[in-house]
Amino acid sequence: MKKLRGSLVLMLIMAMCIQLVPMNVFASEPMEELANKTGYLPLELEEVELTDEDVADAYTLEEQEQIGATYQAGVSSYESRYYYYQLSDSKKALYDSMYYRCNQYLSTQQDATTYNSSYGRTDYIECTGFSRDDLMEVVYLFTISNPQFYFVRGTAAMTGTQGSRSFVALAIYADYISGSARANYTAQFMNKVNNWLNTINAQGSEYKKIKAAHDIVCANVTYDNNESNIDKHQSSATAVLTGNTVCAGYSQMFALLCNAAGMETVCVTSPKHEWNEVYLYGGWYVVDCTWDDLDDSNSWDYTYFCKSESAIDEGYHEPEAYIVAYRPGCYVDYIGKVSSYNGNTFYREPDESIRCYNKNGALITNKFMFDGSYTYYMQADGSAMTDRLTYHPDGVHIIYFDTYGHEVFNNFQYCPSVGYTCYFDSQGYIYKDVITFANNAVYYLDANGKMQNSGWFQFANGVDYGFANWNGTLNTSGFSYDPWGRIVFYHWNGMVARGLITDGAYYYSMDTTDGHYLGSFPVN
Repeated sequence: MKKLRGSLVLMLIMAMCIQLVPMNVFASEPMEELANKTGYLPLELEEVELTDEDVADAYTLEEQEQIGATYQAGVSSYESRYYYYQLSDSKKALYDSMYYRCNQYLSTQQDATTYNSSYGRTDYIECTGFSRDDLMEVVYLFTISNPQFYFVRGTAAMTGTQGSRSFVALAIYADYISGSARANYTAQFMNKVNNWLNTINAQGSEYKKIKAAHDIVCANVTYDNNESNIDKHQSSATAVLTGNTVCAGYSQMFALLCNAAGMETVCVTSPKHEWNEVYLYGGWYVVDCTWDDLDDSNSWDYTYFCKSESAIDEGYHEPEAYIVAYRPGCYVDYIGKVSSYNGNTFYREPDESIRCYNKNGALITNKFMFDGSYTYYMQADGSAMTDRLTYHPDGVHIIYFDTYGHEVFNNFQYCPSVGYTCYFDSQGYIYKDVITFANNAVYYLDANGKMQNSGWFQFANGVDYGFANWNGTLNTSGFSYDPWGRIVFYHWNGMVARGLITDGAYYYSMDTTDGHYLGSFPVN
């Protein structure tokens, strides 16, 4: 009886503790409720009648070619260029001009042009020769890739013709037409974003940074169920500035934060919904902050965080036509099963470590394991060794496991723990004091295994010299110059010739210490 009473008291105390401790994660919302959180509005391309005055300041096709260089030089950290780099040159030129126009509104107090009571517009850009579908594709990819242009009404534009030429302009929300008002909003917008970025950048891994961005979005945004407000929520503006938005705002804000923190993230849409895909450690994963948010600033879950496409295939994540050819594929969950091989199963667990279990479910430790594609070393706690130079169990050779826990073979690899690039052979052993050939070039790994890449150097024998370019390739160009402007001769293996050499017609006397040219005389 005492035992029973003790158990009841313990259960009561636990229940009270649960009520007192704040919780950030609860069970997922029912699917019928999630289905109502799909407020993305598809692309609108409105046909308008244009006057000479409307297009007086329009960028011509010729001007767009010049603008491209400005776009490349001035690209911001808040955007994703994943879709841009897949476009044709002509589509890139149009995209570049849209970027340049919008960046002017972001960085200056230039007034936008009033279009109607709901919208302003950017200046027009020539798009002669574009089919309607191609034009819609560029507008769509541009607006979902640039969340820093919060004032642009996502996936909406005006297009028309003037004579034989066609033009397009992007829609700007009415609140941001005034340059001075927009400047105030921009200051508020960037202040909030940069404060959040401080929290994100303080995290210790890319996964933790992405998770922090997800949590910030869920904690600071509430889904707006008022259908009459949907139109104003088709950008990052309301998500950041007011904390009320629909899925388009959630995903734009998440992309903004992740890209600014260095994790490439894109937005993806279905005809009714918008979400994200994020690049992490060599793979792409689905993130849907809207559906993870439980509409309470202290409540969210991770049901739709770093998942595969198959894990979130519930009828609302079917990409629309404009993006099918461009978006990356998301094939596995980040946390969960990684692979199976020979009866062993590899899992990435919540602490981000990969562990392997045998067919009986026992954790494998202190052993090399192969998953059919990669070799891991499972440490004493079962976790795969990562980002480490270490001795092979033979106690002689040095091997390396990369960020993903994969042993490196037949490849150059930058090793953060030592701060330089090494080369590992077919057995995974580091090269030391070795001249090697790869990609039709010659490289030298010194006595510490460091790839030489900083100009003039001495080989480990303490006698010979060579010259290594920034990318590690050695100078093998025959007669050339050393760093002091003296003539030397670089052999096929990168070593500078010393002593007497000949080309069959002449003998060349090269200094026996550093190889600089001393003189020549005929063979006969």
